[in-house]
Amino acid sequence: MEPPRQVARSQVFETTRHLGRINHIELIKEGYHKLRADITFTKERRSNQEILPWVIPFQNKVLVRVTPGFNRREILEDRKQHIAKLYNIPNNINELLLFRQIKHTNAKGVHIFKNANSNNKGYAFVSF
Repeated sequence: MEPPRQVARSQVFETTRHLGRINHIELIKEGYHKLRADITFTKERRSNQEILPWVIPFQNKVLVRVTPGFNRREILEDRKQHIAKLYNIPNNINELLLFRQIKHTNAKGVHIFKNANSNNKGYAFVSF
């Protein structure tokens, strides 16, 4: 499934409201079909940043990456330390289904690479 091209603030709110009380949501369009949401919380429900999920499902179609702070590069580099590469994955699988299957292995995130036609390339990275 292809990620939705148009996303409303209300959809982002419904997806992220379990993380804490939301003060402000700003949607920022970036590059080729990429969208970033900067969310400011008035009070977070989770006191420890380590407990925050690395990815959350969005509209039961795709996984979106969650980064505390302002998309800090150090956090992203630290998360790349333990990665498994899966090859020959089925063409009809999406990130959310694969993540649900391997969640019991303490996987923190999944990324399936796609070609220019939005078809799976046949491999995925799993972060631990």
